[in-house]
Amino acid sequence: RQLGRFREALVPLDAAEQRFEGEPCCTKELGRAWLTRGTILVKMGELDQAMRYLRRAINIFAAVDDARRIAKVRLVEAGVLFERSDFDGARGLWQAAVPVLKAGKDRHALGVAWLNIGLCDVEQNRPDSARSWVEKAFNIFLRIRCEVEMLRARAVLARIEALFDNRNAGLRSLL
Repeated sequence: RQLGRFREALVPLDAAEQRFEGEPCCTKELGRAWLTRGTILVKMGELDQAMRYLRRAINIFAAVDDARRIAKVRLVEAGVLFERSDFDGARGLWQAAVPVLKAGKDRHALGVAWLNIGLCDVEQNRPDSARSWVEKAFNIFLRIRCEVEMLRARAVLARIEALFDNRNAGLRSLL
């Protein structure tokens, strides 16, 4: 999955799911496999199928009272809504995940949620709010030294500048 070879990544998930299904001691593992499959399917653009697996994962994590993993599933579900241009729905799911991510001290996922909330605000022409969320995300990525996410945040800040402030300066920042 990390290498972008999504079809190949589904093969070991098939085997894992077959082993985990029907094994009570592997309930959480099955939920994690379904979350991973849903995430991969989103990357492949198969949004309806992804949502089916994400809903299955939510059911398992709710049954075992795993709020942190429910929040992780909600992050992916929000991505599906964002892809479908449901920016209010996506924003709501990302915001709902924030308290759980804070409580669990999952700084990376928290930064991703903040960045994505900012992206929703960009799409809904709310530049001040967007900038605030993206700057919060950038700062957390800076603290945890996550350069890839820092680049994403910088690109969004440049986009905000290009769209709402100084088009030429924003475009230069994107280069």
